[in-house]
Amino acid sequence: MVLLVTEVSAGGTGNIALGLSSLILLPIEIIAIVFFFISANDIKKAYPTMKEDAKAARLEYQELRRSK
Repeated sequence: MVLLVTEVSAGGTGNIALGLSSLILLPIEIIAIVFFFISANDIKKAYPTMKEDAKAARLEYQELRRSK
């Protein structure tokens, strides 16, 4: 309702479309952020040593490249 009043008082500038799209996109963005953090926690629980494993694999790869 507030968007409609501001649109009429502004003389039909098209702000209502932007306002409605922001009202639709904001909850979607919040859901995406929450989903990201839930997924990150699940990955952390599933692979607790992933960072260390990646560093070890990178070092091993670099040593193999240097030895060639």
